[in-house]
Amino acid sequence: MTDLLALGIVALILLSAIAVLFAVTLRQNIRDSSRALDEFDIRRQAEITSLLNRLMAVRWEDFISVEETTAEQVGGFYAPGESSEDETMVGGQWSAMSRVRERAQALDENEEQILREDFPEETK
Repeated sequence: MTDLLALGIVALILLSAIAVLFAVTLRQNIRDSSRALDEFDIRRQAEITSLLNRLMAVRWEDFISVEETTAEQVGGFYAPGESSEDETMVGGQWSAMSRVRERAQALDENEEQILREDFPEETK
């Protein structure tokens, strides 16, 4: 009986040592994975910041013209003051952009009204 008890104690000690070793190894692997993921996120954030800085430095019209050369879609971007040769779409409530357009027109009209009030002699 004492031999069986001694063997049980040795087995329990070995099992505990293996469990502790497994926990330590698992903890180290999780820490290494976390550090690698943090480094990856930092690199991606730097790349995104670099890309956004480059895009902010480019004029919008230049960016769109570059995009038009790579896209094979019918239609395109018209700079302010230009119009398309084929006026097939006449207004419409397609998305939030139509509300933005209406708001911009209202602001333009408001600015013109303020200018007429401030400088009535120049508008005649």
